[in-house]
Amino acid sequence: MWRRLISILLAAIVGGGGLLAYVALANRQLYLAPLILVVLSMMLTALPLLICYVQTISLQRQLAKLDTLNDKTVSGTAFFKIAYGTLQSINPATLDKYYAVPMLTFAFVIIFCWLMTNAVYFKPEYFTLPNVVLGGFNVLDPKDVESVASYQRGTFVAGCFGFIGAYIYTNWRLLDRINNNDIYPISFYYYAARMLAACFIAGVIRHIAPEYGANVSVILLSFAIGFVPDIFITSIVRRASQAVSVLSDQPDPKIEALPSNSSLLMIQGLDRDKIDRLSELYVTNAEVLACQNPFILWLRLPYELLLIINWISQAQLYRVMRDEHFAKLRQTGICGSLDFVGIASSPEALKALARAINMPVELVQAAINALQSDPIFIRLAEVQNALRQPFP
Repeated sequence: MWRRLISILLAAIVGGGGLLAYVALANRQLYLAPLILVVLSMMLTALPLLICYVQTISLQRQLAKLDTLNDKTVSGTAFFKIAYGTLQSINPATLDKYYAVPMLTFAFVIIFCWLMTNAVYFKPEYFTLPNVVLGGFNVLDPKDVESVASYQRGTFVAGCFGFIGAYIYTNWRLLDRINNNDIYPISFYYYAARMLAACFIAGVIRHIAPEYGANVSVILLSFAIGFVPDIFITSIVRRASQAVSVLSDQPDPKIEALPSNSSLLMIQGLDRDKIDRLSELYVTNAEVLACQNPFILWLRLPYELLLIINWISQAQLYRVMRDEHFAKLRQTGICGSLDFVGIASSPEALKALARAINMPVELVQAAINALQSDPIFIRLAEVQNALRQPFP
């Protein structure tokens, strides 16, 4: 009951705050500007928390969809039991005993940073006081008070836009994680620390890269730092390593030694739109697709279960035979691992397939043995056999 009340309260903050800001601006009541900025900060704080409540609805819909197969033969397969157990074990991100403190900490960091960004408590004279964090080495030998204040204001702006970039990135990643049921209490601590780190990294980059002193450059660079701080952290570490002549990175492998990217475009039936949809579930190449549970993908995608099984079967065959032999097998009408093992079980067909793809019979037989001993293939074949049985 109290969770529902919290949800209503968050919705009231967003709706009421937006209405208050609109009325104040429409009536030119600019004296309410500080109050509007505070309400705006509360609304922006409530947004990522409201996003998290979508996970509960998503889990309920997935369990309901999986229950439609619960009285069928396929419910006895290993993949079905794994999928059902996985969904039941997921604890949605709500304000319970596990998530309450992390989510409140996360909310406190956001509203604090938004209040600082909106400069609710700051006045211009605050920046005249020398501060090592904002001024860097400029405060050690200041030319005049105004130059120090101007430089410190620039650093403060850099930190603010670093936070804005991190805030946008955090909302995007929260949606991504909730979509994949991949959010835990520690995730909120991680993103809270990430936003604070983005502010400080933006300030550090401004101090060590004075050529980015122009207003537009500071804003763009700081926003990029907040959105992708890892790149800039790596850059700082490498620059520091070079300064002290320390090389900690291993050399990159040669291009000819790198593996192929196992593109999903090799899978028959997958176009750009479907690949983009799969990438939302972290299925970015055929290697990943070959190891997926078809029921979990079926719950998250608007495609038929048999079609998803076919894609996984193709990915498994692609992983074993690679590009050239996989393309030749497709010309014979064999697209997936299930078809490949079934057809090649005949000695005559095995020899014909070996000739068709220009591969020794022994290697083809070894590929079949590898598939038949693969737990993923065994479970996928179990699902296909169950679907062949008439439903009770």
